[in-house]
Amino acid sequence: MGVRDQFEKEVQDLLELKELLPVETRIKQVTDLTEWYWKETGKVYKNSYFLDLLGTYLLADELRNKSTHKVKQTDFPILSHTQLKLRNRRERRVGDENIDFIILKEVKQHPNAFKTKTQNKDE
Repeated sequence: MGVRDQFEKEVQDLLELKELLPVETRIKQVTDLTEWYWKETGKVYKNSYFLDLLGTYLLADELRNKSTHKVKQTDFPILSHTQLKLRNRRERRVGDENIDFIILKEVKQHPNAFKTKTQNKDE
């Protein structure tokens, strides 16, 4: 087993821990693991997938916070993927039709965005 494979196995082992350790312990684990890789290879580990997993492991307690008022309650909130999708959906929902109309009329000056007056003709 190569150094890279061993590093990736160690990352997966960290993620499989059911118990959420204190953040200081998690930082030490990640630092020790990346330092070990550096000492063994003389290079920085570059696989973004496993580095993202390590980052998620470090931020686990923040990402597990399901509070609906996380943005208001914390100075620098970190939203999970699901929370970010929900926030974007809520923000888009406010006046989408009006914003689309304004963009068509004012920015793109689309001719169909202007209302035309018609007269009813008796036949």
